[in-house]
Amino acid sequence: MSNYCLLAENSYIKMMLEDADQVNDIQGNLQDGSQVVVSVIFENKCESFLKSMEFNVLDSLNSKLQRPEGSGAHDALSVPFQLPP
Repeated sequence: MSNYCLLAENSYIKMMLEDADQVNDIQGNLQDGSQVVVSVIFENKCESFLKSMEFNVLDSLNSKLQRPEGSGAHDALSVPFQLPP
């Protein structure tokens, strides 16, 4: 976890982002050289399941969240898993 830095946190969830300054294994997408794969760790901080989550990133000139075709720049992605307590 030392290669991760805090992305966001509240009383329900903590998200850690792979720290690009400390790691050399952020991987390029082999099928599209203009894309990179970045790891985010989700940690459930409450005592019940987190059953429905959405993830969103504000697009900038240098980075954009890959969204499903037909989605807008402000549309969030549904996280395809649940987090146990």
